[in-house]
Order: sequence, then C-alpha cells, then structure tokens
Amino acid sequence: MIRLRWFVALLMWVSSFGVVGCSDAPSQGNIPADPPHDAVPEPVPMTKGVLRYDGLPPSSVEIVEVLIVEKLSATARERIERQRVLFEYEITNRTEPPAQISALAGVSAADSIQLLASLEKLSGVFPAVLVNDIDMGNNRLQKYQSDRGRFNEYQYLFGAIKLDNIERGLSFIADKIELDNQALVQQADQLQSDNVLYQEVRVTLNWLQSLQAYYYAYAELAKHYFDAKNRYIEEKVVAESRAAEPTDWNAYAVAYANLLVMDTAEFLLGAAFAAEDGSFEVEGHGIVVVRAELAGTSAYFIPGSKKEKRVRIENLQQF
Repeated sequence: MIRLRWFVALLMWVSSFGVVGCSDAPSQGNIPADPPHDAVPEPVPMTKGVLRYDGLPPSSVEIVEVLIVEKLSATARERIERQRVLFEYEITNRTEPPAQISALAGVSAADSIQLLASLEKLSGVFPAVLVNDIDMGNNRLQKYQSDRGRFNEYQYLFGAIKLDNIERGLSFIADKIELDNQALVQQADQLQSDNVLYQEVRVTLNWLQSLQAYYYAYAELAKHYFDAKNRYIEEKVVAESRAAEPTDWNAYAVAYANLLVMDTAEFLLGAAFAAEDGSFEVEGHGIVVVRAELAGTSAYFIPGSKKEKRVRIENLQQF
C-alpha cells in the first residue's frame, strides 16, 4: 500500500513537470513592450495681424486687447454696436440726433422717402394704349389698337392707389384683370370668323398682358411697404426698451460693463493684448473684437463690420 501510494504520487509529479517543461508558448509577462511613441501635438489655430486706428484719441489705444469669439448673439452684437455709436458721439463731441418725422404713418422716415419715390415712379409708367400693325395679306398692313375704354378704366384704378390702400386696391384690380382676360379670350374664340374684330380683341389681350406686368411691379412695392411696417414695429419695440438707457457713452459703458464682458466671454476662443505697434497674435479662428481701455472704461469695436471705420486690421492671417 505504501509503495502504491508512492508510485501514484511520483506519476503525478512527473506529469506536471512534463506539461510545464514541454510548453513552447512564451509567458505573456515575458513579451517585451513596444517603446512609447511621442504624441504629435495638434496645431493650435491662431489669428494674427496689425491693428490700425483712424482718429481715435491716443489715450484710448494705450491698452488694447484683441478677443477672438466663435460667434456673437444678436443681443450681444446689438449691445456692442450701440455702445460703439455712443462712443462715436463721445469722441466727436456730438449728441444723438432726434428721430426724423416720417411722411407715412407706421414706417420709418428713411423707408417713407424710398416708398413714396417708388410709387411716384410707377405712376409715370402706366402702359400706353397698344397699337399693332397686322399683316392682312398681300403685304397690306392695318393698324389695330387696344381698347381705350379699358385703358382709361385701369389708369383711374391704379392712379387711386396709395400706400395706405395698396392691399385693397391691388386685390380689386387683380380680380378685374382675371375677369377681363377670361371675357376677352371667349370673345376671341367667338370672333375668329370676323378678322377685324378678332384682331382688335387680340391687341387688347396683348395690352392686358403688359398691364399684368405693371400690376406685379405694384405688388412688389406692396411687399416692400409691408416689410417696412414690420421693421418699424420692431424698431419701435427696441426704442421703447431703450427709453431708460443712458444716451451718454460713459454712462452707458459703466451701466453695461458686466454685460459687455459677458457678451464677449460667452463664446471666447482666445485673448491677447496688442503690442505698441498694433501687432497681435491670438489663439482661435472667429470674429475679431477689439477692446480698448479709456480712463478705466472699455470701448468695443468689431473691425471688418460694415459700420466700423476707425479700427481696421492689416495683414490679417488665420493659420
């Protein structure tokens, strides 16, 4: 019994030795690791250029910061542009002019001038009576003219149109043109056997087509009028909200200092101070906003915008 137990134990020991000793697979722990590779840093987008100033007080360009923002909300842009207008009055010793009186109720003075000029221009180009030379055969031409009665009627209707009744007036005229066109087409079909009357109807139909083009010009004017009225309503709301706003730049800049900072910080990509020669290099690609300190108060500019004439950027590069 003792010898049998010893033989079994010896067999188990040899088997375990053989399994370990005959394995050709290397241990995972012995595989040498690949040497670490240095990560290639991604390029940082940058914006650089040189600021140039036109007519700004020297004290306002001593400390200038260039901000790159991804975007500006409509409210932020409006606030920056508002302080910029007041700053212009400040440095030119002017005050904000009073609002112009409009000749048309419900639209701005500028729109009123343009709309009334367009209406006057249209009233002077009403389609004339149409006269056509019709070949009657054998090289014989005969003149036919459009219906003068319809000419007088439509001329009166269009002449009665003013901007305050343009919608109602055009609606009536559109219905009348459609009915007249249908009636003339039916007459033309019935009068083909009578060449003279048929030609008169055809010329009137041709004149009616030119009248439709004239109608469309009035419809376009009506669209401009309604757009102007909508703009006036929007501007009036903004003006009423500004009733309590300061009209002096210093007071405005102080009152809205925190909001102006937040306007530019919301989508800020990078910021850096410009050098004495105006050169700058800032991280990020986006809208360039320039902040200049003047006696502890900040003035903001958006170079490249349509209205900005005093701050511009030369050699602007984004890389």
